[in-house]
Amino acid sequence: MLLVLLLPHHKANGSTPNSSSGIGNYNRTGQNNTPTSSSSVYTSTTSTVTTSVQKGQGGTTQITTIASTTTSISPSAPLNISAYIQSQRNPLGTTTTTIQYAYCVGSSWPSFNQSYYAPLYGNGFGPGAWKPTTNYSISMIGGSCASNGAMIYCIGGALPGYGTDAYYASVSSSGIGQWSKTSDYPVQFIDGSCTIGGNYIYCVGTENASYGNESYYAPISSSGIGQWSKTTSYPLQFYGGICNAYGNYIYCVGNNYYNSSSGQAVGANTITNLTQLFASQPSYYAAIGGAGIGRWLPTNATPVPVNMGSCPIYNGTIYCVGGSYSQESAFEALGNVIASIISGNNAYSSQNSVYNLLNQSLSNTLYSNLTSTFAARVSASGIGAWNSTHPYPGNFTGGACFASSGSLYCIGSTDPSLQQSVNYANLSSNTIGAWTLARQYPIPFSGGSCAVGG
Repeated sequence: MLLVLLLPHHKANGSTPNSSSGIGNYNRTGQNNTPTSSSSVYTSTTSTVTTSVQKGQGGTTQITTIASTTTSISPSAPLNISAYIQSQRNPLGTTTTTIQYAYCVGSSWPSFNQSYYAPLYGNGFGPGAWKPTTNYSISMIGGSCASNGAMIYCIGGALPGYGTDAYYASVSSSGIGQWSKTSDYPVQFIDGSCTIGGNYIYCVGTENASYGNESYYAPISSSGIGQWSKTTSYPLQFYGGICNAYGNYIYCVGNNYYNSSSGQAVGANTITNLTQLFASQPSYYAAIGGAGIGRWLPTNATPVPVNMGSCPIYNGTIYCVGGSYSQESAFEALGNVIASIISGNNAYSSQNSVYNLLNQSLSNTLYSNLTSTFAARVSASGIGAWNSTHPYPGNFTGGACFASSGSLYCIGSTDPSLQQSVNYANLSSNTIGAWTLARQYPIPFSGGSCAVGG
């Protein structure tokens, strides 16, 4: 059946709340992010597939009909079903029927706790239809969710204020199960980043009153999150960055915190524009295990800032999409320079010179990297050399990206034209392929958090 969807104009008024998150980081721009889109025609083919598996054993052929794994495929473009089935076959000729799902929780748009999920077909195919599932128990914006495949665990993000709440639920092909309260996080948590490694969840940083660099970890199970324990603090105050566990290590990139000491070290006398102050923050990695996070070690910084971007790790490669500094960090940095100028310890003495310097700097540094994508291998030696790859088809910040079955999926953005967009691309080592537009996310998405499981 060929289904043609005509997407209407969407109009809304108001601005998004001031908040952000770890995996899908919301950019604190203070701008009016009214969702807009022009009328577009999307075609999709909805098909039902029942496959048969041939198994040769002892010279006989056994036919097994997989009636219980009927798969509804609803991508954004017509799909060749035969090609899809073939893409799922392994070298033995049997058909792989395991499909992962994306579970996305909350957003910076009312009611802040809506949750949706969709199958991820991978292998060059877009996600299936997004379906509503169990709403989060509280407002989720600026928190961080992670999944071990069978369960999803979410930390912080409550509105109003900074939350310490933590909840967990089962995940499956039927969506997210009932949310249950579990061990509260030890400090107020917003804009930090949480990730799962083995049987533990590790959380780094937060944007609380002290712009903390605290790190905590706890055991996880089907009964929730166990007791939190303090572990090695991040070397910098950390929020708006992204951390991922892979193997026996955790890798953290990006940071929306402006380190004032770095600005002082540069010195206002040497600054022709503030691009130097907005160079990418350092990246760090550390060993993880039952004893927590080990010593943080410096590794290759990202080529451009990825703050409020998204950087999932898949098959030993970290893939980063979008992100840059927010106005909040920019003006914090500018305040430092202005203070230096006022003190007379610089070459910019006239009001005109100060104005021109700041104006040029803002134009050159804010939101200049929002379409950038790049990738690098990760290992016990840290993050390898970064490789620039296919630009994202729009300004990406505050959305969420996740990888499954050889494909990278990104949803939402604080950019009004992309708040419901879903794009996907094929992955290979150090490379993101060309981006393809998929069906829209049901609501504008920024500041929520997504995890892959099921």
